[in-house]
Amino acid sequence: MFLRSLEDMSGEERGDVCLQCEASKPKVAPTWKKDEVILGSSDKYEILQSGRSLALIIHNLCKDDAGEYVCDLGT
Repeated sequence: MFLRSLEDMSGEERGDVCLQCEASKPKVAPTWKKDEVILGSSDKYEILQSGRSLALIIHNLCKDDAGEYVCDLGT
């Protein structure tokens, strides 16, 4: 469960955007997805977790980054 869900975000081309949510429990194992495709940490995607706070930072934005992003806790 989430205490705070993802919000719609926009960003400028070649910039960064940070998607944030908050889980109801610490030590969850989130899976980040874009349009149903699982994302992993890379130069493009930075996945952060601190307690219940979860974040996905998308670097060097381009038009291909538009889409639906989901943080899945498996619940």
